[in-house]
Amino acid sequence: SNTGETTFARTDLSNSVDRFSRLFGSMAKRDGKQFLASSEPHLNIRMDAQDIEEVLGNLLDNALKWCLNTISLTVRKSSEGIELIIEDDGPGIPEKDRSEAVRSGGRLDTSKPGTGLGLAIAIDLLRAYDATLELRKSAELGGLAVYILLPPRLVRSRPDP
Repeated sequence: SNTGETTFARTDLSNSVDRFSRLFGSMAKRDGKQFLASSEPHLNIRMDAQDIEEVLGNLLDNALKWCLNTISLTVRKSSEGIELIIEDDGPGIPEKDRSEAVRSGGRLDTSKPGTGLGLAIAIDLLRAYDATLELRKSAELGGLAVYILLPPRLVRSRPDP
């Protein structure tokens, strides 16, 4: 990953979201689960494609692993930048345990396979771009909501020709 070093990196976020929606949609279907995706078109960012896709892959993988039936991905422009929200209907993470969950390799529950590094890697990659990640309770699905904000300086107003 380039971790923010390439300030001229250009990524069609909408295209990445579409590809991951197809991939995780088929994985969810295979597991008898549902994947919901909503993304505004023509979202372009100043981030290396490999970095944002590593973030999306790790977080969607966690959501699919922990959900009971449903995960969702919402990507939209806001006055504060671009918001990416990954939600599930799983057990969530109690507020008092969220800081431990974001610590590198912090594992709250070892009943599912994994190293506990996916969330920490996502946070590190996002920090390199001054983007933020917060863990919340999903108002829509009841489980965990991972809220990512890409700041305005990462938002490209138009795609490249």
